Amino acid sequence: MSQPAAPHDLAIRVRGLVRRFDERTVIKGLDLDIRRGEFVALLGASGCGKSTLLRILADLDHDIKGDVFVSPRRGVAFQAPRLFPWKRVWANVVVGLPGRRDRARADAALAEVGLGARGDAWPKDLSGGEAQRASLARALVRNPDLLLLDEPFGSLDALTRLKAQALVADLWQRHRQAVLLVTHDVEEALLLADRILVMRDGSIAHEAILDWPRPRALGDPALDRLRRQLLSWLGVDVPAVSAPPSPSADAPTRNKDRSPMSAPTIDAQTFRSWIEDGEELAVLDLRDAAAFGKGEPLYATNLPADRVEAEIGRHIPRHAVRTVLVDDRSGIAVEIAEKLARAGRSHVVALAGGVPAWLALGEGLPTFDTPGVVFSLAIRDERGTPVVSAAELKQWRDAGKDVVVLDTRTVEEFTRDHVPGAISVPGAELLLRFTDLVPSPETQVLVSCAGLPRAIIGAQTLIDGGVPNKVAYLDDGTAGWRKAGLALETGATRLYGPVSEAARRAAESFTARIAAEDAIPEIDEATARAWRNDEGRTTYWLDVRTPEEFEASHLPGSISSEGGQLLGVSYRTIAVRGARVVLIDEPTGTRAATTAHWLKRRGFEIAILKHDFAGSKLAAVA
Repeated sequence: MSQPAAPHDLAIRVRGLVRRFDERTVIKGLDLDIRRGEFVALLGASGCGKSTLLRILADLDHDIKGDVFVSPRRGVAFQAPRLFPWKRVWANVVVGLPGRRDRARADAALAEVGLGARGDAWPKDLSGGEAQRASLARALVRNPDLLLLDEPFGSLDALTRLKAQALVADLWQRHRQAVLLVTHDVEEALLLADRILVMRDGSIAHEAILDWPRPRALGDPALDRLRRQLLSWLGVDVPAVSAPPSPSADAPTRNKDRSPMSAPTIDAQTFRSWIEDGEELAVLDLRDAAAFGKGEPLYATNLPADRVEAEIGRHIPRHAVRTVLVDDRSGIAVEIAEKLARAGRSHVVALAGGVPAWLALGEGLPTFDTPGVVFSLAIRDERGTPVVSAAELKQWRDAGKDVVVLDTRTVEEFTRDHVPGAISVPGAELLLRFTDLVPSPETQVLVSCAGLPRAIIGAQTLIDGGVPNKVAYLDDGTAGWRKAGLALETGATRLYGPVSEAARRAAESFTARIAAEDAIPEIDEATARAWRNDEGRTTYWLDVRTPEEFEASHLPGSISSEGGQLLGVSYRTIAVRGARVVLIDEPTGTRAATTAHWLKRRGFEIAILKHDFAGSKLAAVA
């Protein structure tokens, strides 16, 4: 990006900006000046290039032509708050700041947006309006002289949106930084801006200057004339009206089911708003396993089309949950939505245009679940999880160092290939079986998987659990070993065995330590059943023990879901976003506590149910 000299009074200067995506030119020779302290609103139809321009100004897109100057002290807030669910609110505010995490600085920014008492909360405990204010605090903590706001109120209900608009107006009056607000809302632009720009076909087509004093009233006849002019520039012909929108009695709430849907499809923009609105939502990706790959781009539950009718009940137990079926534009999603509607699932729709239509919305799209790599790398960076390369491990072994490799994948994956000498122990089993697998506190422990996610989470699990050994993860796991030119081993060579009493006692101590900061509620079976029978909320019963233990004995209605797999790819099992998740384990509860430790940080609402399966079997025999 070229950074030309600019007059001292400008926060933004753009000259001749061009941005192309393949053969499509999205921004065409655009020029723009924004003065320091000026509040500018940018309007335009979907696809005109507004968000692309903002991403360029935010220094998130560099594949451009033209000259762009942007004040280096800038803060950015997007339509989705984009809070990391595994970080407390205050820690989210200071993400990306250089140096150590400054709690006092975070608290000051939160106080500015009215969240002074919410710093220690988890993002999942915030309302939509609070989450958006936390996003604003993250922008303000940088003491910017330029704020870039990309439809920050678009996903809020009407009343919360009005409050958020008033907050931004107040912050601007106090700090007088330059603001560029990208919005679809003409009334919002009229209430907040000094200048309104209308973008069309990749360039600035119209400009309106507002010299009305603040606060403004939309009933003002002059403002209403300007409103109609703006709408005309946007291609909308409307009569002279106006008052601000009032909150609807049907404004969405987290647990409120909507009436049955008559349309078999929704467009990509509607789908995006559903992902971001905080209500229960299920998404099924109908592509085959090869096309689905690792989950891109949505990271939703993969249920190939030929299995949906038979298996949807396992993934989406409540018929009343909004459900979106996504295909590759083949049209199969519409066919299945219609079949499911005839079977009584009247809240099922298909995404019109499938994955291609979703991708056509551009960059920075939300995902249904947090990708495992993104989550694990964030944990690594936050906690400073130690790492050892394949070359270092080989050197240690050649030198006779006391080192053990624990492979946290499923036994099936381990059997396919693994680092020579590794022991198979799926991630949620690590703390429960650790003392049996690593009897000496002097042994160096390395945690491996196929790549990074489960290795990082496994290593940090041992560290958080307080095992006495030095622990690290093996960089890039089996892939890293192969890249180093080293041969992998195959077969079920070394598997975990039964848990000894000594290991179980040690696990109780590890469990207490890992659970200390989480405050995960423990519930009894009666409560769990009441939740599952709740017609207004989805509840999953997930048994996190090994598949063999589940097969031997389990609670009716529960699903076998190994805890280690849930940690890395929760979307394979949990298809309903916003559901309650009950983790079922035997009385030690180590695997449930381990799984909850990380799922809570991914934004899930978790409870633990302990059940004495051994005692139940004895009672049944007696």
